[in-house]
Amino acid sequence: MPIEKEVVEKEWIDGKERIVLNGDIVLSERISDAGKMSNGVYLATGRRLDKNWAVKVVNKTPSENGVNYAECVRDEARVLRKLEHPSIVRVTDVLQDQQAVYVVMDYIEGETLQERVMREGPQPQELVLEWAKQIADALGYVHSQFGDDGMPLVHRDLKAENIMVRPDNSVRVIDFGIAHIAGFGTKGYAAPEQCESADIAEVDGRADIYALGMTMHFLLTGQDPQAPDYQYLPIREWDPTLHEGLENIIERCVQQSPDDRFQTCDELLYALNHYEQESNAFRARQKKKLVTALATAGTGVLLLLVGLGAFIAGKADVRANYERLVNASSYGYAQCQEAMEYDSTRLEALNRLVDSYETQGVFDLEQSKELTQAYNEYTGAKNTPEYLETCFQIGTLYMNFYTENGNQSLLACTRKAYDYFEQIESAGDGKKLSRFEHSSAAHNYYVISKFYKESGGLKLETRRSAQDLEQLLGAFSGCMDYLDTVMRSGQEEDCLRQCMRLADAVNELRSECCASGVDQSVLVSLLTRIQTQEAAISLSQLQDMRARALDTVAAYLENVAVTYSSRGEAQGT
Repeated sequence: MPIEKEVVEKEWIDGKERIVLNGDIVLSERISDAGKMSNGVYLATGRRLDKNWAVKVVNKTPSENGVNYAECVRDEARVLRKLEHPSIVRVTDVLQDQQAVYVVMDYIEGETLQERVMREGPQPQELVLEWAKQIADALGYVHSQFGDDGMPLVHRDLKAENIMVRPDNSVRVIDFGIAHIAGFGTKGYAAPEQCESADIAEVDGRADIYALGMTMHFLLTGQDPQAPDYQYLPIREWDPTLHEGLENIIERCVQQSPDDRFQTCDELLYALNHYEQESNAFRARQKKKLVTALATAGTGVLLLLVGLGAFIAGKADVRANYERLVNASSYGYAQCQEAMEYDSTRLEALNRLVDSYETQGVFDLEQSKELTQAYNEYTGAKNTPEYLETCFQIGTLYMNFYTENGNQSLLACTRKAYDYFEQIESAGDGKKLSRFEHSSAAHNYYVISKFYKESGGLKLETRRSAQDLEQLLGAFSGCMDYLDTVMRSGQEEDCLRQCMRLADAVNELRSECCASGVDQSVLVSLLTRIQTQEAAISLSQLQDMRARALDTVAAYLENVAVTYSSRGEAQGT
């Protein structure tokens, strides 16, 4: 499907001339000005699904500075439609006529954070912290994605006006992806390097961290950085009841030099989750403990020997407490976090947390955040088979159990899993993999997750050639060769789950393969091979899953037949 479609019509509805997109979406009243790049955002209703949409309308007439914002929107649409995150508004379509470009987005019930603060004043600290965590997680996802130019994505215009808050107090980031073409962001929120450099490539994700810091400052103080008389002061100058640790986090976000800020959103997210530890008082206590320990160590040989004995005893206590927590009958994130405070160089606490999520059968966005924090707190060796095994277990947890908003999205599962399988893949075939029993399975998962990460499944807007698609299907066929090794090692559940994921990927490619001229027999042969492998699963406890998998492949074979048959009929063959 092309990214731009001339399917914009005008109809008289209830005595008024209305714009109708694609014969379905009817624009009604204007609900937002949406800034200098847009004629406004309009509420729209879908006739088929009776669903509300928000539609941004952008004129094709060049602006006073010669920039054609409509072309900017059209060029960015390919990137926007690939983004899938619960805290980023979803762009579903881009259409055009001779006068304008129309960007169709999910309608978000609620108001902007700018409107909330202007109506209510400064917001409660705990609420701002929760919003900041959601936004930091969304920005971290954005920064992990790449544009058509191969550069990591950056929002570049984050501000309170570009964040919607819903009635349940969850937030959605809007108006992503255009500011880097049309200008340098918004005064007061834009990082210094955005205003000083004409080279877009010099502005990275740390500019968004600056903007998030300014946004938090505005939400907590009510002081609008866009105001002509605005003067920046630390948040506790405005409200002494705010936590010092949160003030220190914001101050680090808004440092003039990008090198002095948090370097990634993961770092910022960790600090937000532990903001009490960012206070000067907490740091002073930690420093005092260190100074006291050093002073005690200098009092003489006798005290050194006594201290050595105490150190050994202390190490034993640390080990005992760690093992007590890891072996607790009731285990979750709290126990994992406490255990890693005793010893962050061991993997047992992290492994037990992964097992607990799998056992509970609940692994959603909240548990994912907990696991990411625990993973980031690990400080042990990362060049061992044991570490690769942990990466494998985390990756398969995402592939098989991860849900967002109660739904299991294959794209979300694979996106979250990719980094862990990529670490295993990059370890190569040397000594690190010689004692790693899941190397074949990990390779297969890497191929599958890489496919979804790079293409976004069916959301890829640029059609690939038949040769490219046949190479991709060949890689999937290579995964089936690896599955022979997986089966021989007795890992039947891993084998079955990978067959299911491979079948999903082939099914998602069917329309693109058909349109690009890939022979139908290539897909049928691969699905049939997957079906044969699934039928070979013999473990009794896997028979229900095996039956579902076989039914799914049968349905996918029918999907392929229908897709190719429909195209043949459309071509009159």
